[in-house]
Amino acid sequence: MTSVTPDPTAGTPRSPDDYDALDAILDELRTRDDEVPAWEFCEGALAALVCTRRPVPVAEWLPVVLGTAALPTLPQTEGTHFPNTETYERFLALWARREADVRAALQAPVE
Repeated sequence: MTSVTPDPTAGTPRSPDDYDALDAILDELRTRDDEVPAWEFCEGALAALVCTRRPVPVAEWLPVVLGTAALPTLPQTEGTHFPNTETYERFLALWARREADVRAALQAPVE
């Protein structure tokens, strides 16, 4: 399982720039494979992953969500989408921030 560095801004509301960054990464990945989904699909997958009975490691969900082969870290091999480790880590950091938002929203009291 790949660990992601804890986000020092966790708990702060996401900005439109975060969503734009995720969209830009996905757009770039789509240049390598037109089957890479849009963020709206990924958002649904993220919500489903948050609601599972057990934590699902990145190595398990990422290939399914993005349609990649093996976990796409360096060294880059055929069948991976991310152009470099920096983009991969940025995607996972943004994903983790959004995941924290979704978890917090699901745990918020409803009146």
